Amino acid sequence: SHGDPSVMNEMAWELFRSGRPDLMDDATALARLAVDRAPDVSEVHHTLASIFAKIDRWEDSLDVARSCLMDPTALGAITADLVDFFVDAAVAGHAARALEVILGSPCEIGLEPVIVALRQDLGEDVVAPQEVREVAQDVIRKIQDGRILSQY
Repeated sequence: SHGDPSVMNEMAWELFRSGRPDLMDDATALARLAVDRAPDVSEVHHTLASIFAKIDRWEDSLDVARSCLMDPTALGAITADLVDFFVDAAVAGHAARALEVILGSPCEIGLEPVIVALRQDLGEDVVAPQEVREVAQDVIRKIQDGRILSQY
C-alpha cells in the first residue's frame, strides 16, 4: 500500500468481505491505519466500523460510525453500505444505540427512512411522509429478514 490510506482501506475492505475470521485482525489493523492517516475520509471510518461489527464489537463499531456520519458527503458514495450497517446493528440488538448515532449527525436527513425504521423497530410511533415510510418499510423488512437468518 506504500502508506496510501485509500489502498489500505481497500485492502481492509476486501479482507472484511472475505468473511474469514482469521483475517479480521489484519483487516482491523489496516483499517485503523487508514483512519489514522485519513481521519476526514468517511469511507475509512465506515470500513473500520464494519469490521468491528463483524467481530461483534458493536460499541466500538457504533462509536466509529458516529465519526463516519460527521461527513455529510458520506451519503453519496456509501449510502447503501450505511443502510446495511444500521440494519445489521438493529439485527444485533443495537437499534437504540444506532438511532442515537444517526440523530444529530450531518447525515440525519439523508438517513430519515433508516431513522423511521429503527424507531418502528423499537416500538415507537412514527409520523413521516408517505414516501419516507415506504422506504422505511423496505429497511424494516431487511431487519426482519436479518433476524430470521441470524437464527440459523
